[in-house]
Amino acid sequence: MKKIILLLSIGLSLQQCKKDLPIIDSKTEITFNSSFDEIAKKLPSLQQEKLKEALYIIYEYNTKAKTTEARWAIVRQLLDGKNSDEIFTLAETLAKENGFSWNRNQAPYPGGIPVMEQETITENAPDMDLQMHAEVSNAGNGIHIYPSISEKNGSKLNNDQALSVTTDVLSNHQIIYTQKNTIPSQAYDLMSSFDGFTIHYAHLDPTKIYTNTLDLVIRVPHPSRYLSLKKQVRIPDQYVKGVKIVSDSIMAEAPAEIGKTNPLATRFLQNIVKGNRSGAYAISKISDYSSFNDFANDVTLGKLENAKITSNEIINANEKRVEVRATLVDEKGTSKDYSVIVEKIDNRWFVTSFQ
Repeated sequence: MKKIILLLSIGLSLQQCKKDLPIIDSKTEITFNSSFDEIAKKLPSLQQEKLKEALYIIYEYNTKAKTTEARWAIVRQLLDGKNSDEIFTLAETLAKENGFSWNRNQAPYPGGIPVMEQETITENAPDMDLQMHAEVSNAGNGIHIYPSISEKNGSKLNNDQALSVTTDVLSNHQIIYTQKNTIPSQAYDLMSSFDGFTIHYAHLDPTKIYTNTLDLVIRVPHPSRYLSLKKQVRIPDQYVKGVKIVSDSIMAEAPAEIGKTNPLATRFLQNIVKGNRSGAYAISKISDYSSFNDFANDVTLGKLENAKITSNEIINANEKRVEVRATLVDEKGTSKDYSVIVEKIDNRWFVTSFQ
């Protein structure tokens, strides 16, 4: 009898835990994207990236409609009422069925999720060429953002209906603030009243800001394609109030590293000069690149293939961040200094900046 009561108690507890998890609301595109954001915010930063991968696995491998809009409609229908565990489980099952290794606990998939081979649909091609851009600048009282959507040829795209925009502000790779705005329906060939929006510094908790560089993740659920973009912005020092407590021993150890090489930065540089973009991308989290395709097609990186690394040394270091200065000489004999930043994210080290 006691065993039965115990089993019932465990079952009820598990059911209650499941009820406590936020779920997808697919009544409209807006509620779908809002609920997906809410689910993601409850997860650690690594799991947030994995949840996005899970979404695209489901889109890529579990929808057969001809148009992008119809495929996303199927995704919304499939995920309605599901929580993060159920989304991960569905994606893991699809990955296994389609012959590639993926699970919720892996590091983000190097090079992006494998794309299923399929026939090109001519009528859908324009949708797949949509791109999002954002002009980001410092206003006196906050960060000003002007997002726009364009076709592949660069011409801005008119939107017939209002679009919702979600912007996450990240400090030290953690979300500290989320703001929702609306891009009104407009035509770019006419005078537009939309001049962007501002994230006011007053809304940001300064005790959570550790450096004067913030990351922005801007997302727009366009009817044809879910668009996202990462941007970095520098803010005035007066808004940096976060202080990390470190022991004297750690502070004393940091200068000893100066002048040495950093293994991860060295491996990243070697991959770049050897043309191994996938190897370099797998050990990096650089906000300038929203996907492996962006990284692989970067013209500046391409010019560094077959370059020689003439120097590579640490110039600044602490327990969370290492700055490396490297000198590369390209095939034309031109020498240039580069800065490589390596940071610790979720107990793993990644290259987060190369410039």
